Amino acid sequence: VSDEYLNVFDLQESKIVGPIVDRWGKLITALIPIKDNENRLLAVLGMDITINNWNQVIFRRVFPIGLAFVITIILVFYVQQVRVLRNLKEADRKIKESKEKYEALFFEAPDGIVTGNLKGIITEVNQSFCRITGYDEKELTGQKIEMLFTDRVLDEKPLNYSKVMAGETVRSERELKRKDGEKIIIEMYSKRISKNILQSFFRDITERKTYT
Repeated sequence: VSDEYLNVFDLQESKIVGPIVDRWGKLITALIPIKDNENRLLAVLGMDITINNWNQVIFRRVFPIGLAFVITIILVFYVQQVRVLRNLKEADRKIKESKEKYEALFFEAPDGIVTGNLKGIITEVNQSFCRITGYDEKELTGQKIEMLFTDRVLDEKPLNYSKVMAGETVRSERELKRKDGEKIIIEMYSKRISKNILQSFFRDITERKTYT
């Protein structure tokens, strides 16, 4: 009897022995104690399995689990990608709708609307603003908004930039000089709408001021 069998008899615990090589090939032996209902040792069962058979058993048992795991990972990744793409598509649709609504409100507004940077450089105007000033969009974009006012007006009624920069909506009435030289009275509402963007609404109130 081998020492391994004796060791199992003494400890009464299962044990794996090997691999060992004999005339039958390369083997692994499982030694399992057999006990009765009162937990008394009756015998030790020894079961040999060749390494090749052992590898095949492991492969047959582990491969389906591994394959299922890989497939699960692929499916989860695919579902996540589909969800991300769907969310991106929905976000893109909402952004497009918001942009279209903004453009409709901006370009079709009856009041003149002008946006500019913190230096007073005009970056965007709508058609109503062009109509009020007499300039077209290309002539206004990139110019300082001061071009629309005489030096006298700028000195007498300067824009309250401190309130505008603080986020307040500042109302003022100023005399505007159109491209053709005509001077009109405009009602002007100015506000800082983002970190680097100012926006003003212009309304021609010349006729109203004339009859008051």
